[in-house]
Amino acid sequence: PLEKSDIRFQGQYYDEETGLHYNRYRYYEPFCARYVSKDPISLLGGLNNFAYVSDPNQWVDPMGLQVGIGFSSKNNTVIITDVDTKQSMRIGAFTGGHISQEGVFNANGNNYEKPIPPGSYYITEYPNPDRPNNNHWYGLLKIDEKIDDETIDQFGNKRFGFRLHPRTVSHGCVTISSFDQQGRESWGKLKEMLDKTSTSTIEYEDKWYRKNRQLKLYGILHVK
Repeated sequence: PLEKSDIRFQGQYYDEETGLHYNRYRYYEPFCARYVSKDPISLLGGLNNFAYVSDPNQWVDPMGLQVGIGFSSKNNTVIITDVDTKQSMRIGAFTGGHISQEGVFNANGNNYEKPIPPGSYYITEYPNPDRPNNNHWYGLLKIDEKIDDETIDQFGNKRFGFRLHPRTVSHGCVTISSFDQQGRESWGKLKEMLDKTSTSTIEYEDKWYRKNRQLKLYGILHVK
């Protein structure tokens, strides 16, 4: 029936996992009637590369985001969907805490092993040039007032440095366990999907002593 379809009249695609409506480049929250991601042409608009299409159900914005990831910190589950290919998969992940030497997840880590704050994050190429050994990781930049590497969490604390990566410890990142073969294979599948998807760029507001940079943009991650 029509009311069960994920394709909506406005050309939106309903994301059941997050409860949001995907508008190619932005996510819309129907309950509070507002967009939860930034307007790509900003408040003043002006000349830009964006325009309404005549057939929003069939035409795709080539600069739009192609991968959506939903992460449940309660269930330790990541669901990844490529909007272009419709490919989807579910893998295990965690945030905050660590995997013990016995392979058991311990959520009660030290003060640095805090979970990532809930909200929406841009998935970008690794943004920190000072740590080139981690270039195979991905940046998670909170969608708020500034597209940078910092944010204020729900408790009023300044947080920074969120990443999507494989490892056995999480200092606020979304982490795929590298403890066993299954976890390493899951990371390989996730990375392959991200690296193959269509991408765009986003302006990253770097530290005061560096110029702003254009980062490769893979999609959006929603943290519940």
